[in-house]
Amino acid sequence: MGEFDVDAWRAVEEAVRLENERQRAAGLPPARRYRALHPKAAEFLYLLALASGARRIVEVGTSAGYSTLWLARACVATGGVVVTLELEAGMAEVARGHLELAGVSDLVEIRPGDARETLPQLVGPFDLAFVDAEKAEYVDYGELLWPKLAAGASLVADNVVSHAEATAPFLAWLRARGDAATTVLEVGNGLAWAVKGRT
Repeated sequence: MGEFDVDAWRAVEEAVRLENERQRAAGLPPARRYRALHPKAAEFLYLLALASGARRIVEVGTSAGYSTLWLARACVATGGVVVTLELEAGMAEVARGHLELAGVSDLVEIRPGDARETLPQLVGPFDLAFVDAEKAEYVDYGELLWPKLAAGASLVADNVVSHAEATAPFLAWLRARGDAATTVLEVGNGLAWAVKGRT
């Protein structure tokens, strides 16, 4: 890719964030609106990717590409790439447009389809995984992702506070693992952060 234009990136980030807020205020049902990560949580993901020097990132749940924008911005600095999985083909195209406008589309591969079918096709290891999709399927995603994570890699999942009941099995699954150190961060809607043990 050419020289990164941070002003262009900021303009798209703001536009997507404001459109997400507008759609929520208008009461659009989840299936018809952007499902964007809380800005503070997105910033945390960006900083985590930077601090860990993540070069291979996988994301489950693209929606309009808000969190993807932040992950891709980190990849500008780390020399990394993002593979992001989105169930809805139409929403994947919306995200693609946002990433192109922000000048980071070369750093992102979008794979439409059910993540439970597309995840097995991915070849690891990944340095960072982010999950923000159907809460009842978090354990399924975790089981498919975990073997593909490098030692010392992070797995972050959104909405573990706002959707505590739905994500409880996922947290229990993480905490039962002998090869994971897990915490819950009171950032945005609540992030589960697990680090894979080094063996």
